[in-house]
Amino acid sequence: MQTIEKHVVQSNFTNSGDSADRLSREYWQNEALAEIQVREQFLLMGVSWMPKALAMSELDRLKAEYEPAYQSKLEDALDTAHEHYMEIIGVSFGMIEPEVLEEDRKTYRGLLKEEGGTFLIEEHQCVRFMSDRYNLRMDICAAYVCSKGLS
Repeated sequence: MQTIEKHVVQSNFTNSGDSADRLSREYWQNEALAEIQVREQFLLMGVSWMPKALAMSELDRLKAEYEPAYQSKLEDALDTAHEHYMEIIGVSFGMIEPEVLEEDRKTYRGLLKEEGGTFLIEEHQCVRFMSDRYNLRMDICAAYVCSKGLS
């Protein structure tokens, strides 16, 4: 009977180059996983996540479905809705009255993720907020948010 020995080879990162390569691989693996998770969240809402350039093109296509006079109003509504979300999570300040922000933080609490006392930017929740709060089509909100390239 022949015995097969298994040898476990452990790689010791003896120089900083190996360690940097490992950290770089881990970083890109985490980035890929995060993108997959974002795409999944968008799909669960019935819309698609898009890279910035594609989203900009898609947003132009979707806006073209409306009369020219309405397109500028739609752009204003998208800008306002997006800025409102950014103020709710504390990224920007000054556009929305503090009382309104506080009330919206309560109303839309389920769309806000907080870590260590800070709200996190979540693209899919931004889309949901814009659509729900401002009564905008989800696909247009998704294209708008993706065109901003937040992730």
